[in-house]
Amino acid sequence: MLSRSDLLTLLTINFIVVTKGAERISEVSARFTLDAMPGKQMAIDADLNAGLINQTQAQTRRKDVASEADFYGAMDGASKFVRGDAIAGMMILAINLIGGVCIGIFKYNLSADAAFQQYVLMTIGDGLVAQIPSLLLSTAAAIIVTRVSDNGDIAHDVRNQLLASPSVLYTATGIMFVLAVVPGMPHFPFLMFSALLGFTGWRMSKRPQAAEAEEKSLETLTRTMTETSEQQVSWETIPLIEPISLSLGYKLV
Repeated sequence: MLSRSDLLTLLTINFIVVTKGAERISEVSARFTLDAMPGKQMAIDADLNAGLINQTQAQTRRKDVASEADFYGAMDGASKFVRGDAIAGMMILAINLIGGVCIGIFKYNLSADAAFQQYVLMTIGDGLVAQIPSLLLSTAAAIIVTRVSDNGDIAHDVRNQLLASPSVLYTATGIMFVLAVVPGMPHFPFLMFSALLGFTGWRMSKRPQAAEAEEKSLETLTRTMTETSEQQVSWETIPLIEPISLSLGYKLV
């Protein structure tokens, strides 16, 4: 029953939540991007005519606008492929289930109960193996579509957002540890992930302290240099300067 519920959960999350949401977001993003293209082109032309940018910068901005429109248009089409992959996985699951039961009954002379029990178990295993890559593909497409368009690297942005605060990692560590001590759950994997997340959170919490120490040392050095440059100047600190003298030969007088 656990495997059946897992399969139904994966199917529901993949098809209804992730795939449907990514498809809708890609459609809306492509529509708004295409609608905003004339306004962006007019803004670029206005900046060029006002002298705020040169011709090279205007061409670069036009190329960025065209690339953004092409990207969201392509992702709108790619979301259809992702949704089709999820539907195909569900159809293959149903075909394997019905075909397996029929083969067990008519070819191997099994009873309906035995054939259903055996081939349903095999179909669920095959469905779990097939749905996990499909779920990862749908999630990756949703992350790319929902990302704010900028010039940053998506891997760098994801890493910064996931590791922005050590408290998030400590919370995940506590949840993993609670799941590890629950009876019937796999203890070793959850304990391993709990230790890994806790160590990562501890390392992340040490980074702000090192940054603060470096900032304090820099402030101390700046303050020392400022105090040294602002010392009062007195006659005792000024070195003695010899007076200028001019000597002329007696034949020149």
